[in-house]
Amino acid sequence: MLFWLLWPVAILNVGAVLGAQFWASHRKSSGESPSTLPDFLTLFDAFGAVTMSRFYSDLHRQYGSQFISRCIRIARLTLPLTFALILANCVGLIMRF
Repeated sequence: MLFWLLWPVAILNVGAVLGAQFWASHRKSSGESPSTLPDFLTLFDAFGAVTMSRFYSDLHRQYGSQFISRCIRIARLTLPLTFALILANCVGLIMRF
């Protein structure tokens, strides 16, 4: 049962994270935001530690976009929920055996 709850939450999470990253890079490339601002997503990040800290910081306010701020708020809500649902599904699978 929890498996079916996981997919919409995970898709919403990925959409919010990628939406914020896409719009932030668009604003930097078009010159609306300073190009010195860091990205939200970092390649080769060690277990997502830098990415997680950027989503829970006030970096989204420095871009000056309500769309980015709303995407970050959604990602802040759905990321822990996604982790909790994945953990619950793993525990459920282990308990079946």
